[in-house]
Amino acid sequence: MEHHLLHFLKKPLVLRSLYFICCMIIAFGLGVIVEYSLLNSHNTPEIELPKKPIPLAYRYTTQSSQNSFDTMIAEPATITPSTESTSPDTSKMFTASKTGTKYYPAGCSGINRIKTENRVYFTTEQEAQDQGYTRTSTCN
Repeated sequence: MEHHLLHFLKKPLVLRSLYFICCMIIAFGLGVIVEYSLLNSHNTPEIELPKKPIPLAYRYTTQSSQNSFDTMIAEPATITPSTESTSPDTSKMFTASKTGTKYYPAGCSGINRIKTENRVYFTTEQEAQDQGYTRTSTCN
């Protein structure tokens, strides 16, 4: 034992100081933990073990779930048919904006900048021009 103590004392002062500081920090931390546990000894947590997990293949086939790991109740998927067509009539070859002055031929990238609720469709170029629109110069 004396040999270990002499060996430690021969180490540089910086290492001995760091060792001492580390020991003090650990002792302080343990003291804080003990004090906290003594103050909160009346708070004993109740540990509830979870039920056995349901296999993933069976998890969403029932209407209700008794497993605490599940976050949502399975509901049958309902598909509602759309009554409105989301795409414009294919016979409409030109598109313009209600708020703009230009019209675009079908396939022009400028159409993507127009909100769908603001789009106006024309079958002919003459029909668009009769409404006061001029052809855009970005698409040919």
